[in-house]
Amino acid sequence: MKRFISSVLALVIVALMIPQTAFAATKKTTDYSSQIKIIAEYNYKIFDISNDRNYIAVVQNNSDTVLRIDAKGYAVDATGAIVEVQEDVIRTLAPGKQAVLDFWFDNDDGNQVGYKTEIKAKKSSYDKDYSNNIVYTMNPTSNSAIVKLSNTGTKTADVTAQAIFLKGTEIAYFDYDVAFYFDPGQSTAIQLESGGRSFDNCLIYVQSSYWGK
Repeated sequence: MKRFISSVLALVIVALMIPQTAFAATKKTTDYSSQIKIIAEYNYKIFDISNDRNYIAVVQNNSDTVLRIDAKGYAVDATGAIVEVQEDVIRTLAPGKQAVLDFWFDNDDGNQVGYKTEIKAKKSSYDKDYSNNIVYTMNPTSNSAIVKLSNTGTKTADVTAQAIFLKGTEIAYFDYDVAFYFDPGQSTAIQLESGGRSFDNCLIYVQSSYWGK
C-alpha cells in the first residue's frame, strides 16, 4: 500500500511539474536587441539660432526575422551624466534592412557633448513588414531629395522615407516624411528637405508596414 501511495504521489508531482515547465517556456520572450547593429552615428546643430541638436543612428537588422525596435537616445554632459532623454520607434525592420533612429534634443542648457542610444528589439507582432513591395527612386535637387514611391503589392500600407544629407563625410541635415494608407498600385512623390544646407550625397532609407494578423 505504501508503495502504491508513493507511486501515486510521484505521478501527481510529475503532472504538476509538466504544466509549470510548459508555462515557463511560453512566458519566455526572445530579446533580439543584440541583432541590431549600429552602422553609423551623426549629430548636428539643427538651427543656427538655438541649441537644438539632432542625434541620428543608422541601424541594421542582422537577425533572420522582422523586428520592432524601441529605442532611447541619451544626451550626456562633460561629466558623463545623462541630461536629456528622447525616444524613437521603428515599427518593422526586415532582415538585412537598414533604417534611421532620430532623436531631437532641445539642449536647453547648451551642455550636451555626447550622445548614445539604448535599443530594445523584439519580433514584430501585429505590424507586418511590407518594405519589399515598395519601389522607390530618388532625384536630388539643390536643396532637397525627391523620392518617388510605388506600391507594387496587394496591401494598403504606411511608408516612411528618410533622408540623410551629407557634405563629405559629415551630416548636413536629416529629414523624413510618411505616406499613410498607401494603396496597391498607387505612386506618389515625397520631397525631403536639406534644411537649406548644401550637400553632395543623400542616403535614402524606406520602411513600410501594415497592421494585420
